[in-house]
Amino acid sequence: MNAIEGAKRYAAKMIVEGFQCDVLGKAHHYPLSETDQINMLSVSVLANVALVNGDDFVGRLQCIDEDGTVDYKDHSLAQVLAVVKTANQHKRNCLLYMQKNLIPKIKKGEIPVDLKPVM
Repeated sequence: MNAIEGAKRYAAKMIVEGFQCDVLGKAHHYPLSETDQINMLSVSVLANVALVNGDDFVGRLQCIDEDGTVDYKDHSLAQVLAVVKTANQHKRNCLLYMQKNLIPKIKKGEIPVDLKPVM
């Protein structure tokens, strides 16, 4: 595997590790495995349909509380939209880090070509 592929894998790992969001009143960690992203997409689509129709909405998203308890917790329409916005910003930040920091340093020789991805 070359260094660029290593950088891409590193960014993917950063995405999957997830992000913190405090929409439930306290900080919760939201992991972003492929399954988590599919569930989040499904809940956000339903939330947007409810928003357009003026319906009440409660969606369940997986998150981890400060004690480490993993659970699907109820989120209001506004909370779902806030979590999805934060998730998208997290993914964007991870990709920008790879594009603006890792890859340029690899190309300039500042990071060895045999960079091992963090897995």
